[in-house]
Amino acid sequence: MGSLILARRYARALLEAGTRDDRLRWEDELKELAVEWDVLGKFLTHPHVAQRDKLSLIEELSLSRLLANFLRLIISERRWELFPLIVDEYHRGQAKQEGLWEAVITTANPLSGEMKSRLVGALERQGKGSLSVKWRIDPSIGGGATIQLGDTLIDGSIRGRLQRLRKELVGLG
Repeated sequence: MGSLILARRYARALLEAGTRDDRLRWEDELKELAVEWDVLGKFLTHPHVAQRDKLSLIEELSLSRLLANFLRLIISERRWELFPLIVDEYHRGQAKQEGLWEAVITTANPLSGEMKSRLVGALERQGKGSLSVKWRIDPSIGGGATIQLGDTLIDGSIRGRLQRLRKELVGLG
């Protein structure tokens, strides 16, 4: 099973396990764990570190009970290497529950503030809710834009149009 699919399952389980107050507390705890990931990750994924030592480390972190239990679970299931993906999927799921969507909009050239506002407004009117937008510039798309909205990719780039045209022409020949 793919790592992303597993990470989404664990993230969904964590989201469903706690109350809103739990999730707010976990936000801070997950940020701390992410900051310490370089050291923690090496320790927890090292094949020569005993499972009991990994589990005892969780006791020393002074985490909330539910989050500590969750971490014990992923350690005992030997899924600790998925932790960064789980955290990303957890944040994505939490934002989705709150009606926030993350969009990554890539254009060939920088857009004016007005164009950005119009594009974001049009996406929000499509009923997805409020957007958190990350803007990227990639001249290789030639023009137009690509929009990654959750699991959906909208490719309105010149590069994407040329690729689709190429597929159609190859299919005719």
